[in-house]
Parts: sequence; structure tokens; C-alpha cells
Amino acid sequence: MTNGIPGYKTIFPRGAGAAYSPAPAGCVMVSLWIGVSEVKFWMANGGTFIPAEVGRGGRVSVIPFGQQEKPAGILYNQTIRIDFAIPERMLQPAEEGKQILQPVANIPIYNVSIHMPATLDLSEVLRNRGI
Repeated sequence: MTNGIPGYKTIFPRGAGAAYSPAPAGCVMVSLWIGVSEVKFWMANGGTFIPAEVGRGGRVSVIPFGQQEKPAGILYNQTIRIDFAIPERMLQPAEEGKQILQPVANIPIYNVSIHMPATLDLSEVLRNRGI
């Protein structure tokens, strides 16, 4: 289900097996671009829900699953793409793509994979950014 990116490596917070399991009915895959400082939140919760610390102004902007081109409005330092499945009912219309209104910590997500530039070392990112 993961759509790799050339020059990137893929990390699975709950293991590769959990990232390829069938998602419950009504879930859709989406992608989200984040910065290095947000990786710690996804790893800390094992990729089981969208961390409350993610997003801007209570909104998390997502794009169609696997879209490799960053949409307009994505900051230059948002170089990490996270793919995950979420209940489709949680997606709200946005100017480009969809948005998820925070907080949604009580809504589980599935099939999480984190695509990081190959030049980044996960242990260094977590050590320097802290968990």
C-alpha cells in the first residue's frame, strides 16, 4: 500500500506488517507532509492516531494518497511524507485536498508509513528533537 519516493526511506512506527494490513471499511488512504520536528509525535504514539501537536490552527491538511508533488502552501522544510488510512467521514473539504479538524486523538488511524529523506537518520532526528 505504501507508495515510495525516490531518494527517501520508509519507516513504520508499528512495523511493516501493521502498515500493510487491511483497513476497516470506510477508511481511505491520505498523505500528509510534515517537518522533522513533528516525527517524534508520530513515533511516540506508534502511529495509532494523529498527534494533537500536528497541524496549523486546529487543522491538518492532507492530500490524495501517494501524491509525490507537494501542493502549494507546503513549507520548504516540510520534507517528510506520512501516509495513513483514516475514516473518510473525518475528511472535510479544503482549498486543496482535504482537512482533518483537530483534536482527533480518539479516532484511530491505520497503515501508517513515514517517508523520510534518505539523508536523515531517524535515531538522530528523535534524539535531537526529543520524545
